[in-house]
This record gives sequence, structure tokens and C-alpha cells, in this order.
Amino acid sequence: VVAADLGSLGLEGGTRPYSLNNQGEVVGRSTNNLGRNRPFLWTKDGGMIDLGDLGAGFGRAYDINENSEVTGTSGAGAQGTNAFYWSALTGMIDLGAIVGTPSSRGYAIADNGWIAGRVTYAVGAPLLTEAYVYRPVSGGAPGEYEAVGLGTLGGNASNSADLNDVGAVIGFSFVDATAFHAFYWTEDTGLVDMGTFCDGGGACGTT
Repeated sequence: VVAADLGSLGLEGGTRPYSLNNQGEVVGRSTNNLGRNRPFLWTKDGGMIDLGDLGAGFGRAYDINENSEVTGTSGAGAQGTNAFYWSALTGMIDLGAIVGTPSSRGYAIADNGWIAGRVTYAVGAPLLTEAYVYRPVSGGAPGEYEAVGLGTLGGNASNSADLNDVGAVIGFSFVDATAFHAFYWTEDTGLVDMGTFCDGGGACGTT
């Protein structure tokens, strides 16, 4: 194995990779000469490219699938930071605008294009955050998505972490004011409480 220097978008030492696919393509964030974190895609042939932003000049790319589709989060001006979908065909598409919440993130993208993430609600809303799935609209244009809220296990916050190519999602959710459990979700099962490794809940129940 030979190490490869991914380079940067300006600031030396300001690059952080988050994910790669089996083709060796890498995504993450790199700080430019203006001190702004920018989402990047690195390939062996093309090197590092800036994926753009949603209007506020910063962002991070969290995951890439085997079709070179990317998800992450980007500043969207007064709307906060929004989840995005990116491909070479579509460029960056704002997924947060689908839900209309102050903030959202895309954490994982499967090879079928489904994206797992979370939204953050406005102050005073019943929920603080909620796990979400963004899925391509059947018969829609490339990059056209619909959003599905996954709910919680009874508490006021949940967050999705990863998903696979058959639409199964994992993450964690608060079950009350202090304890949180891992969950599993599909369209057929809904949110399933995976329990904890101990009786007290909280941090000991995470993996």
C-alpha cells in the first residue's frame, strides 16, 4: 500500500477525509485560502476538486457511493446548513429545502441513491432533531428527491448514521429525557428499538 497525498484546496494541513468508495475516490472537507471549509472530491485521475456550496461559502462532504454520488452538508445562507446531494451530472442539490427546517445533514449515501441524515428543528418545536431518509423520486429527474422523517423512540431527538442498498437505516434516538438507544428502520418495520448493552441506557447503550 502506497500513501497518497490528497493535497488541499489552499490551506496546508487543512484537509480531512471522511469516506471513500471501492474505486479509491475520497470525499471530505478542505480549508481554502480564505479559511473556509469546502466539500471536496478526490480521484486518482483528477486530484482534488471543490464541490461548491449552497450559498454560504462552506460545507463538508461526508459520504460517497460506488456511483460517485456524494452527500454532506453546506451552508445555505439564512437557512442554516442544509443536506446536499452531488453528482457530476447535477452538481450540488439542496436537500434541506425539501423539509424547510433550519438545518439538516446528509451522512450516508447508498448505491441506490438513498441518503440517511438528520434535520434540526426550530427552537420551540416538539423535536430537537429527527432522523431522515432522502430517496430519489420514482420516475423523477436526476437529483430529484423526497424526504421521509423516521420519528423517534419516544424522546425529542433522533439521528440516522448509515443505510444499505435495500433501504434499511440505523441510527440512535432518545427514548426519554436522558437515555438513547440504537434503532433499525425500514419502510415495513418502521423504527425498531435495538435496546442497549446495559440496564441504565445513556452512553452505555451506544455502539
